[in-house]
Amino acid sequence: MPRAKLTPTIIINPRVEDLPSDCTHWVIDTETNGLDVAGFNSPHYASYLGASPSNDTNTVYIWVGASNFPIAFLNTKVLVGHNIRFDLHAAGLSPLEVFDTMLAVYHNHTTALKSLDFMAITMGIHKIPTPDLMKEGKIHMIPETQVATYLADDVMVTNLLFNKLHRNKQLGWKLHHDLALAVQKMEARGVLFIPEEFDSLVPLVEKEAAKAIQRLKDFGFNGNVNSPIQVGEWLTKDRGLDLPPTPKSLLKGDPKPSTTKLVLEKLVWKGHVEVDALLQARRMIKLQQAFLNTMKEKVRHSDGKIYANVNISRTKTGRFSYSNPNLQQVPKHSELGKRLRHCFTGDRGYVSVADYSQVEMRVAAALSGEPVLLDAFAEGKDIHLQVAAEVLGKSPDQVTDEERFGAKAINFGILNGMGARRLSHELRSDQATAQRWLDNYQEGLPVLTTWMNEIWANAEVDRIVRTLSGRTRVYLRDEGIRSAISVVVQGTAADIMAAALVACENDNLNPLLVVHDEVVAATTDCGRLIEVMEHAANTLFPAELGAVHFAADGYFAKTWGGNDDE
Repeated sequence: MPRAKLTPTIIINPRVEDLPSDCTHWVIDTETNGLDVAGFNSPHYASYLGASPSNDTNTVYIWVGASNFPIAFLNTKVLVGHNIRFDLHAAGLSPLEVFDTMLAVYHNHTTALKSLDFMAITMGIHKIPTPDLMKEGKIHMIPETQVATYLADDVMVTNLLFNKLHRNKQLGWKLHHDLALAVQKMEARGVLFIPEEFDSLVPLVEKEAAKAIQRLKDFGFNGNVNSPIQVGEWLTKDRGLDLPPTPKSLLKGDPKPSTTKLVLEKLVWKGHVEVDALLQARRMIKLQQAFLNTMKEKVRHSDGKIYANVNISRTKTGRFSYSNPNLQQVPKHSELGKRLRHCFTGDRGYVSVADYSQVEMRVAAALSGEPVLLDAFAEGKDIHLQVAAEVLGKSPDQVTDEERFGAKAINFGILNGMGARRLSHELRSDQATAQRWLDNYQEGLPVLTTWMNEIWANAEVDRIVRTLSGRTRVYLRDEGIRSAISVVVQGTAADIMAAALVACENDNLNPLLVVHDEVVAATTDCGRLIEVMEHAANTLFPAELGAVHFAADGYFAKTWGGNDDE
């Protein structure tokens, strides 16, 4: 079926006084010379800005040249865009309120395609393809009329999508749109990089990497540690180890040995030191490739900052992710991770850092109403110790460190759909032992077990799971639904983090990073940061989560790495 072609009325460089001023929502889009548009003195920027009042889906106003952009006019409006943060960065806009059509689509279906091209197809619209020169960042080589026509087409598609979402009452959760603005401000703030700390760290990592690689060579391996074929052949043929085949190779009838981290760690537990050397080499090489070899390339020379991309519509649960660089991969509980975190600070050489205490366990406790968890949190007890005692039928003072570790592993794992096979890996036990742990856990926490079983049962039938905010994960017919608990629990925790970031921004705490359950802010008032985060969490869903108190803890220090005496 042929798709409708849009034929907008395009007005180039209109005067502000000639613009209709009665509409509160304006749809915008930009065309830039590249994608690195965030922060001070960014290398890329918008040279075209298109805008259209939401109540006029046929007229598009286009300004050519940043000096002509009607910044003051648009900053008084609610700005609508598809991935609006990019356009705010690119055009230098700072409105008080925004609406992101991409976030609305994501809210309604986290695994759906979200590009404007795809949304045009769903609406039966023929969209103009992106010019090749524009993909290459060579917008200056494209005739002005061609760019204007393409930009107007984008604005119209976004405007029609916004109106469709509005008509169908699919505008999504308002906090997500507040989040888009808060994240845009955080991205624009950037985080100060400390080259001296980094330079002192590099030789240490290089030395450890060289030792790991040499140790591996001493065992006779000279290949690529990340090559499954080379590693598999070495371990099976040269070292004589028995590795399970990969599922895909079994289906093809040509079994190939699996060299995943899970498989190799089991060999380490059995005392195979050559496999331990392999995993250590992999870790060091990954660290070098992910951070050390590229980190300085990410630093903006004009101000010494890194402007990482915060992705708020990519994960299936709603959790944030980072790219360019991926700061989520900085290890937290290791000396090396702390050294890496010492490389980041705020403009004035200090930060406050706060994170939530066991936020996902608290979400699960509140939503399930499990008395064991609720009582432990209410009384400020060690949650893992209490669960171990309940599961094993002991008093807390009789629980061993090993038993507490087992309870901790299952506490976190079961919320991510962990079964006996995966738990056996975490416990370093056989599968039968892990299954006994699971059985005892389910008997000891029956209310939580019933709640989880109901979620899985409903997901199996409906193929839909939602967080408290209504953000929806749709499962295809051939998809397993074990992750449904994670969508509810981790997704609702993501809602809490979104509320925390918005609250911190509104309180002028100058957030710099949000990593997992942690907020890093350029403020001296750590107490206020903790207070704002706790208030945001405890007032977000009072009816559903009011049975538990969401607590945060933190510190004030010169860098993200904290104080060395902590």
